Amino acid sequence: MTAPTAVPVTEAQAEAAVVDYFRLFGWEVRRVREDFHNKDGHGLPDLLCTSQHGMQIWCEMKRPPSRVNPRGRVRKAQKALLIEWRKRGVTCCVMDGVPARALHESVGWSATMTLEWCDRQMTGYEWWPVTGKRVRT
Repeated sequence: MTAPTAVPVTEAQAEAAVVDYFRLFGWEVRRVREDFHNKDGHGLPDLLCTSQHGMQIWCEMKRPPSRVNPRGRVRKAQKALLIEWRKRGVTCCVMDGVPARALHESVGWSATMTLEWCDRQMTGYEWWPVTGKRVRT
């Protein structure tokens, strides 16, 4: 998660920056359409990013925090879906800024390292089920 900025940024601007950075480092990015839902009717995360090595990250985009606007809210249904997927070992996280350094380093990462990176990104959310390397059940 990023530190608050002085200039408010929209979710669309943050998403565009994340998409640009993923693509810069060779990832394929697919935007999930709002009308595409899982079997329970809850919306899927905004982006599905796939590395050149087949690693995948589901990203739910939120507006980066600013001194004027707080961080974008993760809806209850989104939390439930992300938690369930994480318990199944799916790499997913909420992004509110550009993880440029991590994407650059990710070229040699294993799926486990990427999953752990996403978990570290999520530590600011009290509802995230991972404490250390353990998943709360």
